[in-house]
Amino acid sequence: NFSWKFTMKEETDLDAVLSARQTSNDFVLILCGNDTDFTTYLQNERSVHDRFSRHFVLSPATLDELVELCLLAERLPNLKLLGIGTNWGCVSGVEPDQEKLDFLAESVRTVEKTLGRKLEMVSGGNSSLLLWIYEGKALPPEINHIRAGGTIANPITFRINRGIPLEGRDEHSFRLKAQIAEIKVRDITLSGGGRNWRGDVIAATNGGPRRRAIIDLGSADIGNCHDLMPVDTSIEVTACSSDHTVLDITDCEREYKVGDIIEFAMKYSALMNASYSRHVSKKYID
Repeated sequence: NFSWKFTMKEETDLDAVLSARQTSNDFVLILCGNDTDFTTYLQNERSVHDRFSRHFVLSPATLDELVELCLLAERLPNLKLLGIGTNWGCVSGVEPDQEKLDFLAESVRTVEKTLGRKLEMVSGGNSSLLLWIYEGKALPPEINHIRAGGTIANPITFRINRGIPLEGRDEHSFRLKAQIAEIKVRDITLSGGGRNWRGDVIAATNGGPRRRAIIDLGSADIGNCHDLMPVDTSIEVTACSSDHTVLDITDCEREYKVGDIIEFAMKYSALMNASYSRHVSKKYID
């Protein structure tokens, strides 16, 4: 089983997906947005339901549009509507509240009444919903699913972003290791005003000589280097290029040397990037 998430812009985009996945027997299709042309195309394109045996539809839209797409899913022979869901704390930073959760519950009741059957799955949100639960607030009874895998797997992000440690969860489930390639004392006094490789304006500093270590990973591997959290808290992550990261080790009790391994915990973004990077080897420990 696998999933493929996309937002439909042109008919050729769907054709490309169909061509790439036409041999699969179990396909999960997630519909995003409310593109009317896409809905019309889906209704008329027999190859969509001829080629795939199973589809799962999530449709973030107005209630009327949601009902329309659910009815469409019911009519297509190879499309199975398992349920509906929502999301929190993503691009727009919208947080759950009683009004929004009540609207989700109302949407469920409306869809179920229209379809004449119960939905198997009502996903109340992602890890952001855990804060609501943590505060002892009740969820609508219609919700029977929460997508909290990110926090379960890497709870340190929830503690840092929300200020709440999750009791009983191990924050050491992921560790990133990188080798020191160079150590030098450098004068980091800068006049400021220049731009770095990303185009960021560098502020003036008067730090004087500092002991700096360069490790062999950069933004191509972990995205924003400030999403790395050294296990040795006396290490400061200062900056990175695409393939290297600079650490300030001046205040460390340990006398680091070239070849030593530095360990990091990771926030969500760094963990995501490292997981996708083909340059970062992965080792699973039972």
